[in-house]
Amino acid sequence: MFWSLLMTQSLLSDIDILLIDDDEDILESYRHLLNLAGMVARVTDSPEKALSLLTPEYEGAVVLDIYMPAMNGMEVLARIQQIDPRIPVIMITGHGDIPLL
Repeated sequence: MFWSLLMTQSLLSDIDILLIDDDEDILESYRHLLNLAGMVARVTDSPEKALSLLTPEYEGAVVLDIYMPAMNGMEVLARIQQIDPRIPVIMITGHGDIPLL
């Protein structure tokens, strides 16, 4: 078990995850969990700041909240796809329904 944990952490250690959410508690929870898994987790509550960090050379993934006050997740997703459609994006929400989709 210890060996498989070490192998998993070494495989994940180079993965860069950018977390975008307006809820600071959610951001810190995800950052903590991803860091425990050996990943590099960067967090921001600002969609504009997150977009400024992304370039066509970005080799990580994005975890993105659907509902945010400044810019909703669907708008951010569209902008990410303009930067580079190959960037993997995982959409999350704490809401029970998703009328935006």
